[in-house]
Amino acid sequence: MELVRYIHLNPVRAGLTEGVNELDRYEWSGHSVIMGNRELPGQRTDEVLSYFGKRRKAARRRYRDFVAEGISRGKRDELVGGGLKRSLKLTGDGEMQEYDERILGSGDFVAELKKVEGLRDRLPVVMPIREVIERVAGFFEIEVGDLRKRVKGRRAVEARNVISYFAVREMGHNGAEVAKMLNVTRSAVSIAAGRGEQLVRNNRPLLARIENILTI
Repeated sequence: MELVRYIHLNPVRAGLTEGVNELDRYEWSGHSVIMGNRELPGQRTDEVLSYFGKRRKAARRRYRDFVAEGISRGKRDELVGGGLKRSLKLTGDGEMQEYDERILGSGDFVAELKKVEGLRDRLPVVMPIREVIERVAGFFEIEVGDLRKRVKGRRAVEARNVISYFAVREMGHNGAEVAKMLNVTRSAVSIAAGRGEQLVRNNRPLLARIENILTI
């Protein structure tokens, strides 16, 4: 329910619509389909409304109230996936908070799930993006700051490619977060990941050495 609401409020947060009245008829959102104002093949309207009641009219009204109530909540980090996240306390101290790309919820919730028997093996620990960058930079003998400054040169380029490949495709980190850490665009990370995969797959000894340094 929280995820459905959060996704359907994307146009409001982005300033494309103003309030739930405009959202009810916004063409590019499943919300208008659930409200019965247009059709979209594949939209699971009945499934969503089943959470709000057995009678469609009443369920639709409760669903709409639920969506409207979420507008004031703004952006919610617990509904955005991405490996390990650094959150800042009000004191300014850094605190590592666990979360997983596949799980919606707070860091404490993710940590609790990893303790549940039957889930532990399916939720392996993922190395933080910052640490991936530091280890790969060390392997290529370059400074982390040089990667963010977009310093050119074969070593720097190969390091960015390898970081992008392992962080995104092997560890499942969000490409946008990797891009932010490397000070590049999301599309640049996507291209770099492809080149990084080609680099290590064509050089088995290099692949083995890099996998070794990225072992937690």
